[in-house]
Amino acid sequence: ALLWRNGILRLTLHEAYRAHREAVRWGERYSSRGIPDRALGLDPLTRHIMRWAMGSPGRALALARLGGAWLPVLEMDVLPALRCAAHFALLAPEPPAGPEDQVEAGRAVQRLWLTAARLNLRLQPEYTPLVFARYLLEGVPFTRDAAARRRAEAVTAGLGRLLGGREVLARAVFLGRLGAGPQPRARSLRLPLQELMGCQS
Repeated sequence: ALLWRNGILRLTLHEAYRAHREAVRWGERYSSRGIPDRALGLDPLTRHIMRWAMGSPGRALALARLGGAWLPVLEMDVLPALRCAAHFALLAPEPPAGPEDQVEAGRAVQRLWLTAARLNLRLQPEYTPLVFARYLLEGVPFTRDAAARRRAEAVTAGLGRLLGGREVLARAVFLGRLGAGPQPRARSLRLPLQELMGCQS
């Protein structure tokens, strides 16, 4: 129920439209600049409808109001959540307080992800509930839609209960799922090291 509510919020939040439009790379199998559409976990028909809807904010909003987010949420969030072996949260010793803490959290995520890959396990992030929780805990304005804010509050309350309370939620730095599966046939790629370091070739 938590991932369903979160998925509906994520895909119907007007302010998220631009981020979604810019993140998806249509027709690409591998990309270091975004998420290839075939890596979203959508069937071809849903992918086609989503591409059409993402062509304009008006179409995306109209489709969402007609329940058009239900099938993508089912395919991208609910079914993978039910089929995976485990869900996990990475917790910091204290709530992150600055860039150094965020970098350390990133190191922990990378260690876990690389260890999972070495064990031939697949890891997928499912961190948007944590993003909404962080916005609310830190007082970051993320929407002008009162109904969307109430949905985010419900997601945050549910995540807090699942993790064991607000104090634990404040220490959470990453959420994800693990399981066995075939090698992905489409995926996002890391940026080349030179580009990450700002080097010129």
